[in-house]
Amino acid sequence: MKYYDQHLHSDISDDCHVPMAEMALAAAELGISGVTFTDHCDIEHYETGEIDPDCYDGPARRAVYEEAKERAKGRLEVLFGIEIGSANHHPEVAARIAADGFDLVVASVHNLAGLPDFYSLGRDGKLADRVEDVRMLERYALEHLQLAKQGGFDVMAHIGYPLRYTEPDQPGLTLEPFRDVFAEVLRIMTEKGIALELNTSSFRYGMQCTPEPWLLRLYADLGGELVTLGSDAHEPHLIASGFDEGADMLRAFGFKNITRFINRKPEFVGL
Repeated sequence: MKYYDQHLHSDISDDCHVPMAEMALAAAELGISGVTFTDHCDIEHYETGEIDPDCYDGPARRAVYEEAKERAKGRLEVLFGIEIGSANHHPEVAARIAADGFDLVVASVHNLAGLPDFYSLGRDGKLADRVEDVRMLERYALEHLQLAKQGGFDVMAHIGYPLRYTEPDQPGLTLEPFRDVFAEVLRIMTEKGIALELNTSSFRYGMQCTPEPWLLRLYADLGGELVTLGSDAHEPHLIASGFDEGADMLRAFGFKNITRFINRKPEFVGL
């Protein structure tokens, strides 16, 4: 089948050091059909939780993208996206950024209001202790509800992100106690045409699946059809990794297509 990696990073993102053109050419060598670069724009800085006025430089991003697109011309479809973090904390800023001519706008909850990124909180392998983690996960669920109601984006990325940083020390943590909240999140997404991402990075790192399988099933049961595959790759050899496993999982839950976005319009690609 045709694979389109709809979540990919380059050195525009603080946590990647590989130029976009190099990432694009590596994707072409893999023989996949296309990639969308969704470099980070965390409106709140990942280490401090404070607003980051330098998170977005539109002209610079566009210039790097155009170079990568030209370098891969004729070999790979290269599209222009962005991953906006903290959009629900700063709706007007997020809306202004999202309107800057992207093919795809991905939204992520990387941090809770007033706190650093879960990555920064969990560098020692756990966020704090189990009681605190559960309280944070409830806030995490409610922030997704706030974000879904706000809208203005195309894909909800890696639901379950903080679970990456609670394993293996606390493998029993799950978002399932907040099923009712996420049912409402997924219902709103279905109504608004917002896609659900299956982020395949979990397969290569042995982490909780993002989203957890019960969330995929719930989305399907609610009539959701828009699903994307994203590797969340920050290195060339990880592009499209886990896609065969991800596609098998989607088929198992009854999905017949994956989705790619061009000019922020969804297109189905058969599974």
